[in-house]
Amino acid sequence: MTFKIAFIGAGSIGFTRGLLRDILSVPEFQKIEVTFTDINQKNLEMVTQLCQRDIDENG
Repeated sequence: MTFKIAFIGAGSIGFTRGLLRDILSVPEFQKIEVTFTDINQKNLEMVTQLCQRDIDENG
């Protein structure tokens, strides 16, 4: 199944990483496209990098 999920307010490091981890733990959701948006560009960039690192390290 392929679909897109948008995280609005993704600048919250703990919440966003945890939610993404939970979503990607469902085998049917491992091929999804994820986008992040937040009003705080600095937090958004940090969360994006951390989530990408998590994905790269865990396949």
